[in-house]
Amino acid sequence: MEFKIEVVVVPVSDVDRAKDLYTRIGFREDVDFSGPGGFRIVHLTPPGSVASLIIGSGVTDAAPGSERGVHLIVDDVVAARAEWADAGVEVSEVFHDAGGVFHHAGTAERVAGPHPGRQSYSSFTSFAGPDGNTFVLQEVTARRSTGSLRPSSRSSPAGWTPSPWPWSSPCPPRRRSARRPAPDSLPACRNYRWTGSATTIPGPCSTRCCPVRCTPVCETRSSPKHAATRWR
Repeated sequence: MEFKIEVVVVPVSDVDRAKDLYTRIGFREDVDFSGPGGFRIVHLTPPGSVASLIIGSGVTDAAPGSERGVHLIVDDVVAARAEWADAGVEVSEVFHDAGGVFHHAGTAERVAGPHPGRQSYSSFTSFAGPDGNTFVLQEVTARRSTGSLRPSSRSSPAGWTPSPWPWSSPCPPRRRSARRPAPDSLPACRNYRWTGSATTIPGPCSTRCCPVRCTPVCETRSSPKHAATRWR
């Protein structure tokens, strides 16, 4: 079953003031509904987005200005920043993270200017709404499948091979076995990480890993026929 983010509720103190900001930068107004007791819901959708924002009165008990880090994706963060600045939005200078990965909280590890190679996912700018809710514009020009992800060199735990991010190394090819070992005959596996090559770690039972999906490799000493048998 698939799950998709549909709505982010942003707490504001002045609905009309916040609505004016979002429509000024191109958000589409889908709904502005008022109900009894001061209840109000304003549904706004960024251009090209399948997810929307909701602001209003009585729609959340979060404190106005407490929303942090909603990311809006653009294909040119420099052009987007210039466009928003022209619309009167107080937007930060474009920046990237010193590690070339996802930005740190606040201004930690922040380096001025877009990523030197304009690496996808790695250039940002930020702005705050009237109440202090903060948003980040992130430049994405090429998406990576989840099967190609590996941790960066700055956050690699022991045993992981450093790699630039986003990671372009594909998962090693997986082969099916005609015969699958009986589950109850499999010894406990020791977990190893894939280092970029299709290498099997020696042992009675090891794990050959893609970054997010591992394929165990069983080496049954009593039956050479099943040595290095791969199963899902």
